[in-house]
Amino acid sequence: MGGTASLIASYRNQDGNTYGLQTVRDQAASAEQNRGVNVVAGVNGDIFNMQSGATSGALVMDGVAYNQHGNSNPTHGRPYFAIMEDGSAQIREANQSFDGVKEAIGVWEICVRNGQNVSGSSGNYQGEGNPRTAVGIKADGTVVLFVNDGRQAPYSTGLSWSGVADVMVSLGCVIAGHLDGGGSTTFVSQHEGEDGLTVRNRPSDTNERSVSTALLVTSSATPSGVFDHANLAPNNEIYTPGSSVQFSATGVDSAGGAAPLPEDGSFALADDSYGTITADGLFVSSGKIGTVTVNYMSGPLP
Repeated sequence: MGGTASLIASYRNQDGNTYGLQTVRDQAASAEQNRGVNVVAGVNGDIFNMQSGATSGALVMDGVAYNQHGNSNPTHGRPYFAIMEDGSAQIREANQSFDGVKEAIGVWEICVRNGQNVSGSSGNYQGEGNPRTAVGIKADGTVVLFVNDGRQAPYSTGLSWSGVADVMVSLGCVIAGHLDGGGSTTFVSQHEGEDGLTVRNRPSDTNERSVSTALLVTSSATPSGVFDHANLAPNNEIYTPGSSVQFSATGVDSAGGAAPLPEDGSFALADDSYGTITADGLFVSSGKIGTVTVNYMSGPLP
Protein backbone atom coordinates (compact mmCIF):
# COMPACT_ATOMS: atom_id res chain seq x y z
CA MET A 1 0.00 0.00 0.00
CA GLY A 2 2.81 2.42 0.76
CA GLY A 3 3.82 4.87 3.50
CA THR A 4 3.04 3.65 7.00
CA ALA A 5 -0.05 1.62 6.01
CA SER A 6 -0.14 -2.02 4.94
CA LEU A 7 -2.64 -4.88 4.63
CA ILE A 8 -2.53 -8.30 6.24
CA ALA A 9 -4.74 -11.37 5.94
CA SER A 10 -6.27 -12.65 9.15
CA TYR A 11 -7.91 -15.74 10.62
CA ARG A 12 -9.19 -16.66 14.07
CA ASN A 13 -6.35 -16.20 16.58
CA GLN A 14 -4.03 -15.91 13.55
CA ASP A 15 -3.96 -19.73 13.40
CA GLY A 16 -4.83 -21.03 9.93
CA ASN A 17 -4.41 -24.65 11.02
CA THR A 18 -7.37 -24.61 13.44
CA TYR A 19 -10.83 -23.93 12.03
CA GLY A 20 -13.12 -21.46 13.76
CA LEU A 21 -14.91 -18.13 13.53
CA GLN A 22 -14.12 -14.77 15.10
CA THR A 23 -15.38 -11.21 14.64
CA VAL A 24 -13.23 -8.80 12.63
CA ARG A 25 -12.53 -6.79 15.79
CA ASP A 26 -11.44 -9.88 17.71
CA GLN A 27 -9.25 -10.93 14.79
CA ALA A 28 -7.69 -7.48 14.90
CA ALA A 29 -6.98 -7.86 18.61
CA SER A 30 -5.40 -11.28 18.06
CA ALA A 31 -3.29 -9.89 15.20
CA GLU A 32 -2.00 -7.12 17.44
CA GLN A 33 -1.14 -9.64 20.15
CA ASN A 34 0.27 -12.44 18.00
CA ARG A 35 1.78 -10.54 15.08
CA GLY A 36 2.89 -7.35 16.80
CA VAL A 37 1.00 -4.98 14.50
CA ASN A 38 -1.17 -1.91 15.08
CA VAL A 39 -4.53 -2.46 13.35
CA VAL A 40 -6.40 0.72 12.43
CA ALA A 41 -9.14 -0.67 10.16
CA GLY A 42 -10.48 -3.88 8.68
CA VAL A 43 -13.19 -5.62 6.67
CA ASN A 44 -14.52 -9.16 6.55
CA GLY A 45 -12.92 -11.55 4.07
CA ASP A 46 -13.89 -14.52 1.92
CA ILE A 47 -16.97 -16.79 2.00
CA PHE A 48 -16.73 -19.71 4.41
CA ASN A 49 -18.33 -22.78 5.95
CA MET A 50 -20.58 -21.36 8.67
CA GLN A 51 -20.40 -24.56 10.72
CA SER A 52 -16.67 -25.29 10.71
CA GLY A 53 -15.29 -21.83 9.92
CA ALA A 54 -13.18 -23.17 7.03
CA THR A 55 -12.50 -20.48 4.46
CA SER A 56 -13.54 -21.31 0.90
CA GLY A 57 -10.49 -19.85 -0.80
CA ALA A 58 -6.88 -18.90 -0.34
CA LEU A 59 -5.33 -18.04 2.99
CA VAL A 60 -1.72 -16.88 3.31
CA MET A 61 -0.53 -15.17 6.48
CA ASP A 62 2.99 -13.82 6.90
CA GLY A 63 4.23 -15.96 4.00
CA VAL A 64 2.69 -19.23 5.26
CA ALA A 65 0.16 -20.75 2.82
CA TYR A 66 -2.73 -22.46 4.60
CA ASN A 67 -5.12 -22.52 1.61
CA GLN A 68 -8.77 -23.53 1.98
CA HIS A 69 -8.09 -26.86 3.69
CA GLY A 70 -5.45 -25.83 6.20
CA ASN A 71 -2.57 -27.24 4.17
CA SER A 72 0.25 -25.87 2.04
CA ASN A 73 -1.09 -26.96 -1.37
CA PRO A 74 0.24 -24.19 -3.66
CA THR A 75 -2.83 -23.97 -5.91
CA HIS A 76 -6.57 -23.62 -5.49
CA GLY A 77 -9.64 -23.21 -7.64
CA ARG A 78 -10.69 -19.61 -6.99
CA PRO A 79 -9.21 -16.12 -7.48
CA TYR A 80 -7.54 -14.40 -4.57
CA PHE A 81 -6.36 -11.00 -3.34
CA ALA A 82 -2.69 -10.91 -2.41
CA ILE A 83 -0.08 -8.67 -0.89
CA MET A 84 3.24 -9.62 -2.41
CA GLU A 85 6.63 -9.79 -0.71
CA ASP A 86 7.53 -6.42 -2.27
CA GLY A 87 4.42 -4.82 -0.72
CA SER A 88 2.44 -4.52 -3.95
CA ALA A 89 -1.15 -5.73 -4.23
CA GLN A 90 -2.57 -8.14 -6.81
CA ILE A 91 -5.85 -9.88 -7.53
CA ARG A 92 -4.80 -13.17 -9.07
CA GLU A 93 -6.75 -15.59 -11.20
CA ALA A 94 -7.71 -19.08 -10.05
CA ASN A 95 -4.94 -21.68 -9.74
CA GLN A 96 -2.05 -19.20 -9.69
CA SER A 97 0.62 -20.34 -7.27
CA PHE A 98 1.51 -18.51 -4.08
CA ASP A 99 5.03 -17.70 -5.29
CA GLY A 100 6.05 -14.32 -3.87
CA VAL A 101 2.82 -13.98 -1.87
CA LYS A 102 3.07 -12.73 1.72
CA GLU A 103 -0.65 -12.27 2.55
CA ALA A 104 -3.75 -13.54 0.73
CA ILE A 105 -7.45 -14.25 1.07
CA GLY A 106 -9.86 -15.74 -1.44
CA VAL A 107 -12.07 -13.66 -3.75
CA TRP A 108 -15.57 -14.91 -4.54
CA GLU A 109 -15.60 -13.47 -8.06
CA ILE A 110 -13.50 -10.99 -10.02
CA CYS A 111 -16.01 -8.27 -10.91
CA VAL A 112 -13.76 -5.69 -12.60
CA ARG A 113 -11.04 -6.39 -15.17
CA ASN A 114 -9.15 -3.74 -17.11
CA GLY A 115 -11.40 -1.09 -15.60
CA GLN A 116 -14.57 -2.74 -16.94
CA ASN A 117 -17.55 -4.25 -15.11
CA VAL A 118 -17.40 -8.01 -15.80
CA SER A 119 -19.52 -9.13 -12.84
CA GLY A 120 -21.96 -11.98 -13.21
CA SER A 121 -25.28 -11.27 -11.49
CA SER A 122 -27.20 -14.49 -12.05
CA GLY A 123 -29.19 -15.76 -9.08
CA ASN A 124 -31.21 -13.93 -6.46
CA TYR A 125 -28.32 -13.22 -4.08
CA GLN A 126 -26.05 -11.85 -6.79
CA GLY A 127 -28.70 -9.91 -8.67
CA GLU A 128 -30.62 -8.37 -5.78
CA GLY A 129 -29.63 -5.65 -3.36
CA ASN A 130 -27.65 -6.97 -0.39
CA PRO A 131 -24.88 -5.86 1.95
CA ARG A 132 -21.55 -6.24 0.12
CA THR A 133 -17.81 -6.17 0.74
CA ALA A 134 -15.29 -5.79 -2.08
CA VAL A 135 -11.60 -5.15 -2.66
CA GLY A 136 -10.06 -3.44 -5.67
CA ILE A 137 -6.80 -2.02 -6.98
CA LYS A 138 -6.28 1.23 -8.90
CA ALA A 139 -3.80 1.71 -11.74
CA ASP A 140 -1.30 3.30 -9.33
CA GLY A 141 -1.48 0.30 -6.99
CA THR A 142 -3.75 1.90 -4.41
CA VAL A 143 -5.99 -0.65 -2.68
CA VAL A 144 -9.70 0.17 -2.29
CA LEU A 145 -11.80 -1.53 0.39
CA PHE A 146 -15.54 -1.09 -0.16
CA VAL A 147 -18.50 -1.86 2.10
CA ASN A 148 -22.19 -1.10 1.66
CA ASP A 149 -25.08 -1.92 3.95
CA GLY A 150 -28.40 -3.50 2.94
CA ARG A 151 -31.48 -5.47 4.05
CA GLN A 152 -32.47 -2.48 6.22
CA ALA A 153 -34.95 -0.39 4.23
CA PRO A 154 -35.43 2.54 4.30
CA TYR A 155 -31.90 3.04 5.68
CA SER A 156 -30.30 0.83 3.01
CA THR A 157 -31.48 -1.79 0.52
CA GLY A 158 -28.03 -2.84 -0.68
CA LEU A 159 -26.41 -3.39 -4.08
CA SER A 160 -26.25 -6.19 -6.64
CA TRP A 161 -22.91 -7.70 -7.66
CA SER A 162 -23.01 -5.64 -10.85
CA GLY A 163 -23.86 -2.52 -8.86
CA VAL A 164 -20.79 -3.02 -6.67
CA ALA A 165 -18.65 -3.46 -9.78
CA ASP A 166 -19.98 -0.16 -11.14
CA VAL A 167 -18.97 1.55 -7.90
CA MET A 168 -15.49 0.02 -7.98
CA VAL A 169 -15.03 1.25 -11.57
CA SER A 170 -16.20 4.73 -10.52
CA LEU A 171 -13.58 4.69 -7.74
CA GLY A 172 -10.85 4.07 -10.32
CA CYS A 173 -10.26 0.34 -9.82
CA VAL A 174 -8.76 -1.50 -12.78
CA ILE A 175 -9.39 -4.84 -11.09
CA ALA A 176 -11.70 -5.74 -8.20
CA GLY A 177 -13.35 -8.73 -6.59
CA HIS A 178 -16.29 -9.59 -4.35
CA LEU A 179 -15.63 -10.76 -0.81
CA ASP A 180 -18.31 -12.23 1.46
CA GLY A 181 -21.43 -10.11 1.95
CA GLY A 182 -24.81 -10.32 3.64
CA GLY A 183 -24.61 -10.56 7.41
CA SER A 184 -20.83 -10.96 7.20
CA THR A 185 -20.29 -7.47 5.78
CA THR A 186 -18.33 -5.53 8.40
CA PHE A 187 -16.19 -2.40 8.39
CA VAL A 188 -14.24 -1.43 11.50
CA SER A 189 -11.88 1.48 11.98
CA GLN A 190 -10.03 3.49 14.58
CA HIS A 191 -10.53 7.21 14.20
CA GLU A 192 -7.78 9.69 15.02
CA GLY A 193 -7.17 9.98 18.75
CA GLU A 194 -9.12 6.80 19.57
CA ASP A 195 -7.69 3.73 21.26
CA GLY A 196 -9.86 0.97 19.81
CA LEU A 197 -11.76 -0.17 16.72
CA THR A 198 -15.43 0.64 16.19
CA VAL A 199 -17.89 -0.98 13.79
CA ARG A 200 -18.72 1.84 11.35
CA ASN A 201 -21.37 0.15 9.18
CA ARG A 202 -24.68 -1.39 10.26
CA PRO A 203 -24.35 -5.18 9.96
CA SER A 204 -27.63 -6.70 8.79
CA ASP A 205 -27.48 -9.32 11.56
CA THR A 206 -27.77 -6.34 13.98
CA ASN A 207 -24.59 -7.52 15.70
CA GLU A 208 -21.10 -8.03 14.30
CA ARG A 209 -20.94 -11.56 12.86
CA SER A 210 -18.11 -13.98 13.56
CA VAL A 211 -16.42 -14.70 10.23
CA SER A 212 -13.62 -16.77 8.77
CA THR A 213 -11.01 -14.49 7.20
CA ALA A 214 -10.50 -10.73 7.30
CA LEU A 215 -8.39 -8.05 5.66
CA LEU A 216 -6.79 -5.78 8.26
CA VAL A 217 -5.18 -2.39 7.69
CA THR A 218 -2.12 -1.86 9.87
CA SER A 219 -0.08 1.25 10.60
CA SER A 220 3.62 1.42 11.41
CA ALA A 221 3.47 5.10 12.40
CA THR A 222 5.00 5.67 15.84
CA PRO A 223 2.77 7.65 18.25
CA SER A 224 4.51 10.51 20.04
CA GLY A 225 1.72 11.66 22.35
CA VAL A 226 2.55 15.27 21.37
CA PHE A 227 -0.39 17.35 20.17
CA ASP A 228 -0.45 17.93 16.41
CA HIS A 229 -4.10 18.72 15.66
CA ALA A 230 -7.64 18.20 16.95
CA ASN A 231 -10.28 15.81 15.66
CA LEU A 232 -13.73 17.39 15.94
CA ALA A 233 -17.09 15.65 16.24
CA PRO A 234 -19.72 15.62 14.88
CA ASN A 235 -18.45 16.00 11.33
CA ASN A 236 -20.30 16.22 8.01
CA GLU A 237 -23.70 15.92 9.67
CA ILE A 238 -26.90 17.63 8.51
CA TYR A 239 -29.09 19.64 10.90
CA THR A 240 -32.14 21.87 10.52
CA PRO A 241 -31.61 25.65 10.78
CA GLY A 242 -31.98 26.86 14.36
CA SER A 243 -30.45 23.70 15.86
CA SER A 244 -28.12 23.54 18.85
CA VAL A 245 -25.19 21.13 18.48
CA GLN A 246 -22.59 20.16 21.05
CA PHE A 247 -19.14 19.73 19.52
CA SER A 248 -16.22 17.88 21.08
CA ALA A 249 -12.50 17.81 20.34
CA THR A 250 -9.98 14.99 20.67
CA GLY A 251 -6.26 15.67 20.67
CA VAL A 252 -4.26 13.82 17.99
CA ASP A 253 -0.50 13.39 17.50
CA SER A 254 1.27 13.24 14.12
CA ALA A 255 0.77 9.45 13.94
CA GLY A 256 -2.97 9.59 14.63
CA GLY A 257 -2.62 8.56 18.26
CA ALA A 258 -4.16 10.25 21.28
CA ALA A 259 -2.58 13.43 22.63
CA PRO A 260 -3.67 15.94 25.28
CA LEU A 261 -5.46 19.05 24.02
CA PRO A 262 -3.75 22.43 24.55
CA GLU A 263 -4.80 24.07 27.81
CA ASP A 264 -5.76 27.27 25.97
CA GLY A 265 -7.79 25.51 23.25
CA SER A 266 -11.30 26.72 22.42
CA PHE A 267 -13.91 26.44 19.67
CA ALA A 268 -14.60 29.16 17.13
CA LEU A 269 -16.75 29.57 14.01
CA ALA A 270 -15.15 30.34 10.67
CA ASP A 271 -18.19 32.53 9.89
CA ASP A 272 -20.09 34.10 12.82
CA SER A 273 -23.14 34.77 10.64
CA TYR A 274 -24.15 31.13 11.13
CA GLY A 275 -24.59 31.54 14.87
CA THR A 276 -22.55 31.37 18.05
CA ILE A 277 -20.35 28.77 19.69
CA THR A 278 -19.10 28.69 23.27
CA ALA A 279 -15.49 28.02 24.18
CA ASP A 280 -16.47 24.46 25.16
CA GLY A 281 -18.23 23.74 21.85
CA LEU A 282 -21.97 24.45 22.16
CA PHE A 283 -23.09 25.80 18.77
CA VAL A 284 -26.40 27.62 18.44
CA SER A 285 -27.56 28.23 14.87
CA SER A 286 -28.73 31.67 13.76
CA GLY A 287 -31.09 29.99 11.31
CA LYS A 288 -28.91 30.74 8.30
CA ILE A 289 -28.76 27.90 5.76
CA GLY A 290 -25.37 26.70 4.55
CA THR A 291 -22.22 24.87 5.59
CA VAL A 292 -20.97 25.67 9.08
CA THR A 293 -17.22 25.33 9.67
CA VAL A 294 -16.14 24.87 13.28
CA ASN A 295 -12.49 25.32 14.24
CA TYR A 296 -10.55 24.44 17.36
CA MET A 297 -8.14 27.26 18.12
CA SER A 298 -5.00 27.44 20.24
CA GLY A 299 -2.37 30.11 20.73
CA PRO A 300 -2.58 33.76 19.67
CA LEU A 301 -5.63 34.33 17.46
CA PRO A 302 -5.18 36.16 14.13
